[in-house]
Formats: sequence, structure tokens, C-alpha cells
Amino acid sequence: ANVVLEGPITDTLSIAGAYRRSYIDLILPLFLKDDSPSFTVAPRYDDAQLKLTWKPNGKNTFQLLGLHSQDALQLVTRSSFSGDPTIGRDFRNETGFNQARLRHTYVDGAWRVDTIGGFDRTEVDLNIGGQRGLTLGANTWALRSTAELRLADWITPAVGVDWTYTSGTIRAALGRPPREGEP
Repeated sequence: ANVVLEGPITDTLSIAGAYRRSYIDLILPLFLKDDSPSFTVAPRYDDAQLKLTWKPNGKNTFQLLGLHSQDALQLVTRSSFSGDPTIGRDFRNETGFNQARLRHTYVDGAWRVDTIGGFDRTEVDLNIGGQRGLTLGANTWALRSTAELRLADWITPAVGVDWTYTSGTIRAALGRPPREGEP
């Protein structure tokens, strides 16, 4: 299911937004039998975008963009493994990101300067039975600016700079090894 809305707020300010989500993960568990030993994959995704555009005059355009994405695969069952009761009935893999970008475009005759700054948070989460798992995360800050000078229809030299800084985290919960005789 999805929804998209777009329109002007004022003569110089507009907004656009969209959201979509799958729903098979909500419906599928209703059809599993209570004693079903098999796993069923229940995918889920949701995405959202929001963009504000402000054009205060004919030379400047500012855009604020927010992006969200979350995808998950979950194995669904109504019974536990008899061989290893610590695993339980939950296995989930989620991948997602959230981004915010601010963009300024300046156009004056043959000159065009385009600058984008942004922040991105990305995370991957693998969960096994609620007690074991691995989470990887990254925070990225970025800045990109490009200046162009249109000399003719067939030649436009450009110069620019890209700067990116990323920091990451890793979390692992592996549990203790089994004692002799344990599953």
C-alpha cells in the first residue's frame, strides 16, 4: 500500500511526501497452524520520503529531503526447535537507513553552483532467537559542492569537492557455548 501527496504551500514553497508499506508479514501468521514445525518467510518493507522545496528568487533553490527505508525478513513458526530450545521461534534480519539532505542550487547566467550536505544512518540487524545476533551500524556525514561554467552548448567545465566522514559500530551477542551434553 502506498500514498503520495504533493503540492504548493506558498508561491515559493512546496512539499512532497510519500509512504509505502508491505503487509504480508501481518497477514501470513493468521494462516499458520499452531503445530506447524516449518518456517515461513514473512518479508516486510516500508519506505518514506519528504521533500520541501523553497525558491526565494530566480537564482536560488533550496531543498530539504528526508528519506527512510526499513526492510525485514522474519522467519515465522508456531513451534520451537526441539534440538535447541534457546533459539526459540524468532529469526529476523533487518536492514534500514535514514537520510537527511540539504541542497542549495545557485544559477546565474552561465554559472551553476550545486551544494549538497547530508547525514545518513544505516543499520543491519540480524537477530537469532532474541538472545543471539549481530548489529552493524554506520553514521555518514557528507558534503559535495560542484561549480560549472557553461562556455558553449558543447563545453561546460566543472570543478568540485567531495567530503565524507563515516563512523561505525558493531555489536555481537553470541551467547555462551553449550556445556557438554547440552544442545
